[in-house]
Amino acid sequence: MAGGIWRRAAVQPWWWLIVGVLGAASGWRFGIGAEALAMTGLGTMLARLSSIDIERRLLPDRLVLPLLWSGLVLNAAGMFAAPAVAILGAALGYLSLEACRRGYRRLRGREGLGGGDVKLFAALGAWLGCGALAPVLALAAPLGLLWGLLARSGAATIPFGPCLALAGWGWLWWHAPLGR
Repeated sequence: MAGGIWRRAAVQPWWWLIVGVLGAASGWRFGIGAEALAMTGLGTMLARLSSIDIERRLLPDRLVLPLLWSGLVLNAAGMFAAPAVAILGAALGYLSLEACRRGYRRLRGREGLGGGDVKLFAALGAWLGCGALAPVLALAAPLGLLWGLLARSGAATIPFGPCLALAGWGWLWWHAPLGR
């Protein structure tokens, strides 16, 4: 499934434009080096996950879980966050949105947040560290609300993954330390 997802994107000119813009922005922000390469990879994966979530209302584990592990591995060397902060970020990211997901289901009797969103938030916690989780959620929630208000076309659900992705990548881009 994931192979097909990537193949469809790879033939689209807009996809190469997105990857190029992400790479150029990361290179400008961090200079040529490991941080820029990591940020380009993160941005590329978040963009792909966002497009899948918009199209299918799905964030595939085959893409989300490697994103989580790559954040933990990169931060084992302290690239964007201290190792303990990254591990705590992954755990708290997962637990916080899973608690919201279960609480909503219990109160309303239906799903209000997908399991992929929970895992994506854990992955962002692994990349950003636990201190960024509240600000990222505080940025993503109004984006989701705005999207919902603008998409009042009768859609029963809106994808929250793109909101998390945009808030997470933006937070890391603006708050990651330079010159490590």
